[in-house]
Amino acid sequence: MQPAPNPLSMFTVATPEAQLFNIVSKAATPLNDAP
Repeated sequence: MQPAPNPLSMFTVATPEAQLFNIVSKAATPLNDAP
């Protein structure tokens, strides 16, 4: 969630690696997902 959206980030979002990173990010930040 960076204020500066990089073009590389947009391209990575289309890759499966991005999904894996997203899952890891969510797991690394349980407080954010916690109610």
